[in-house]
Amino acid sequence: MYGTAIFPRTAVVPGMLIKHNEKYWRASANNEKWLYLRSLSEAIRINNCKVEVALTRRGLPDII
Repeated sequence: MYGTAIFPRTAVVPGMLIKHNEKYWRASANNEKWLYLRSLSEAIRINNCKVEVALTRRGLPDII
């Protein structure tokens, strides 16, 4: 991981690493109202307009 960038929630695809509340999550689904995030032990949903996405060393979103 080489930093983060702010993306609109609508641009997030499943598998992207998202930083939310100082914790890293994997995006699992994105629909019109909610973005669903998962970690190893938790699952949450958010409706923020902008999200912080982890980047690779090439500056692209980190997709697992």
